[in-house]
Amino acid sequence: MGAYKNPFGGQRKPGSNKVSRPKQFAKKKGHRANEDRSPPKKSPWALLGAVGSFAAVWVFTIFKIQSDSKQKTLSDKTILRTLMFKPVVYTDHAICRMKCRFITEHDVEESLRSGKINARKSKPKLRPCAKYVVDAKVGQQQKRTEVSNEFGEDNI
Repeated sequence: MGAYKNPFGGQRKPGSNKVSRPKQFAKKKGHRANEDRSPPKKSPWALLGAVGSFAAVWVFTIFKIQSDSKQKTLSDKTILRTLMFKPVVYTDHAICRMKCRFITEHDVEESLRSGKINARKSKPKLRPCAKYVVDAKVGQQQKRTEVSNEFGEDNI
């Protein structure tokens, strides 16, 4: 029986503890010798597929954003409608700020009629009374109204 030869082992070089690797990319002879070494050719269908998938994701995102904004505006309108038909009570602080900023009661009513709820600054889950911040363009300026629904009345 012959000596066992490790098929994965290479030859040791004298004076070194490293094993030499076989030359994997040696030049082959023949006219098709270097065909394996050339980079693979890219198909134009791959580019078309990438562009198509990007377009599909983009269209899906646009439709999703539009449907979300429609739902938000519907819920905003229902909340603002309920706030409009409740009696309005102005706090002392609100009256002072309205005087300083030249905001009339008509401007507040108009902002409740035509404004949008600022979801970032509103606190609808605040208990016992939710707080909504309404942004509206009344006249020539952008006005922001803070409305809290307390005990069936609107405190502004």
